[in-house]
Amino acid sequence: MPPADRAGCTDGTGQGATMIRLAALLAALETKADPAALLANHLQGLDDAEAAVTLGLLAGQRPRRAVAPADLRRAACAAEAIPDWLFDASLATAGSTTEAIANLLPWPDPPSGLSLTGYLAALPGADAAAILAQLAPLPPEARVPAIRLATGTFRTTLPAPVLARAVAMARGADAATIALRLAAGWIAAAGLAALTQPAGAAHAPCRFVPLARFLEPTGHACDWLALPRPAGPRLQLIRRPGAAHLWAEDGRLMTPDRPQLATLVQRLPEGTVIEAVEDRPGQLRALDLLEWRGQPLADHALSDRRECLAQLIQTGIPWPDAPDSAGRALTLAPPLMAPDWQALHRHRAAGGLWLRRHDAGLAEAWHDWPPPPRTTDAVLVHVELAPGGQGLAALTFAVRAGNRLVPVARTTEGLTTAEEAALASWIRTAAIARFGPVREVPPQRLYRLSYAGADPAPRRKAGLWLREARILCALPDHTPDQIAPLDSLTTAGT
Repeated sequence: MPPADRAGCTDGTGQGATMIRLAALLAALETKADPAALLANHLQGLDDAEAAVTLGLLAGQRPRRAVAPADLRRAACAAEAIPDWLFDASLATAGSTTEAIANLLPWPDPPSGLSLTGYLAALPGADAAAILAQLAPLPPEARVPAIRLATGTFRTTLPAPVLARAVAMARGADAATIALRLAAGWIAAAGLAALTQPAGAAHAPCRFVPLARFLEPTGHACDWLALPRPAGPRLQLIRRPGAAHLWAEDGRLMTPDRPQLATLVQRLPEGTVIEAVEDRPGQLRALDLLEWRGQPLADHALSDRRECLAQLIQTGIPWPDAPDSAGRALTLAPPLMAPDWQALHRHRAAGGLWLRRHDAGLAEAWHDWPPPPRTTDAVLVHVELAPGGQGLAALTFAVRAGNRLVPVARTTEGLTTAEEAALASWIRTAAIARFGPVREVPPQRLYRLSYAGADPAPRRKAGLWLREARILCALPDHTPDQIAPLDSLTTAGT
C-alpha cells in the first residue's frame, strides 16, 4: 500500500480506534479552528471512560514516563537493524526522535485501532519491546502521541475554559459547573460524571453582556458614561449564599489563583454580583452592579446601578487593613469628564474608550471605541515553524533601541499564502541559528505593521509589546537603517 493510501486508512469510528482519533484531534488543534468545537466533536464519539481520560490528558494529567526516549530509540533501531548513523541522518527530515521512531517501524497493512484507556493501562511496567509491540498496529501519525505518552514528552494542554466549553457542547452540561470542577482539582480517575454533576445556579456567573464595536457618536456626549479602555478582561465578583467566586469573561474561575481577591469576594454582602476589570494585579475597578440583595437590577439604569455600587464600595464592605480608598482592592472605575465628542476623541487617541449610555439596562452592550491604528516599520528577526516544519507558526519583529534590536511583536496576521511560501523558502537558506522550531534570520526583511497600542511588558527586552499587531505589507526597498526606533512606538501620532 503506498504511503498516501496508508495516511487515510483509519478506522476512527470505533472505541478501539481512539489513539487514531486522538492523533487526528491533536493535528486539528494545530490549526486556527475553534479548539472547543474540535474537542467537542471528538468527545461525542467516545464513551464516558475514554472521554474522561482524554480530558485528563488535555488538562495536564499526564502518565508517568514508562520508558526513556533513548531506550525506545535503541529498541526500535535493534528491531529494524538500523545503525545509529542512519537514524541520526533521518532526524533532519523527520523533525524529532519521536517522529523518526514512528516512521521507522514497519507500516501496518491495514492499520488497526488501539483504545487510549487500554494503551495507558498497559504502560506501567512495560519495557521498550512491549511498547513497540503496542505501536506496531497503529499508523505512523497515531504512533507519535503514543510514543510521547510512553516517554513522558506529551505536552499538549488546553485551558480550562476550552475544556469546559467542549464538554458542555458534547454532553449538554453547564460550562460554569465544569470549570468549577476543574478548578477544584478534578482528576480523570474520578470519571466524567464527577466533572459534569450540577453545582447549583448560585455558583454560575451572570451572562456577560456583549462588547460591541462603537461605530459613530450619537446624541450628546454627556448622555454616555466613558471609561478608559481596560487592558484586562471583564470579571464578575459573585457573592451568593454558599458561593464566593471570581469569574473571568472567557470562562476562567480565577478565585483559586487570586487569594487576595478571593478574600475580597468573601467580604461582599450576600446576594451581590459586581462586574469589574483588573486594573493591575490585585486591584479591581468596578464597572457595574448586576445583582443586589439577591435580585438582578434589570429595571434600573446604569447611572442608578453605579450610584448604588459606589455606596456599597464606600460603606458596605469591611476593609480591616485599608483605612482609605488608596489601599482598597476594589474601587469604582472613575468616568472621564468630557463636555463634548471632541474631548472624547482626544481621550480615545490616548488608548481607546469603553462607552455605555447612562440609561442603559443590564442587557445593553458596552461599546468599545479603540484608538486609531498606528503603524511602524519593523524587521523580521525570528521565525517559528509549525509542527512538522509545515508552514509558519509565528514571526517575531524588532525595532531599534540604540544599537540593539529588541522584539516588540509576534504575529502572522496579514501575511498572504504566497508571501508565506516565499518567506519559508528564504528561511531554509537564510537561517543563521536554530532553537528547536525557532529560526533566527538576519535582520534584512522589513515589514510595515499596524497595531492598536503599546502595552507595558517589563519582562521583555523592549519593555513593551505591541497590541493587535498585524502585517500590512513587506518593504523590499527599505534598508536596515530605516527600522523604527523604540520610542516612536509610544509617541507615534494617530
